Amino acid sequence: AYRLEMIKVDPVAACSYKAFTTTLPPPRQGRLDESKIKQLFRTLKTRPLKERMLSIWLLMHGTRISETVCANMDRISNGFWEIRESESKTQLNIIPLTPIAEVVLQRYRYHQRKQGYRGSYLFPQKRSNRKPIGGSHASNMIRAATGLSPHDYRKRARTWWAHNGVDYFIGELLLGHKIKDLDATYIQNIAIPATRDALALWQNYLVSQGMMELLKTRY
Repeated sequence: AYRLEMIKVDPVAACSYKAFTTTLPPPRQGRLDESKIKQLFRTLKTRPLKERMLSIWLLMHGTRISETVCANMDRISNGFWEIRESESKTQLNIIPLTPIAEVVLQRYRYHQRKQGYRGSYLFPQKRSNRKPIGGSHASNMIRAATGLSPHDYRKRARTWWAHNGVDYFIGELLLGHKIKDLDATYIQNIAIPATRDALALWQNYLVSQGMMELLKTRY
């Protein structure tokens, strides 16, 4: 009636779903469910090494695409990967590297050196090795290769943690969600062992699904 100009005021303009119920709608299921992990890895085997590693690094850590493309060796040291505030939507995030992540990184850097790359970025631009690829470009690469989005990877990691006993708070820290009313740096320091354990559980599962096969490259 309001759109047809039969009344001057829309009586339900301010109404929303929450106004009629206290029950939240169920979360949308991601397109990458657990049964599709092996198929994803089979699909990625046909892609160039950098594209494979981009998917591996995203999936292993559940990070945002904007954070992942900026990963470089200057911010990876002593068993930790530092994601700066300028790269994140929220705050500084410190990701502990598991033994699996260390092996993945070593193998990938070896391949980069074999291909003549000596820069620090894991995902450098073709035209300028001193800059990383852009987030939008990286997202398009993943969509073209797999039909999935980077957020599908992130959602799969979060769902797996929830279904396998990882504390909700630890999951939020791993995703880099802002922690209200608490000092995030302090919380991260005391939660490091738990976040490392959660990452190790998830990454061991990914290895069981064939993830390490993606790092095999012939020259």
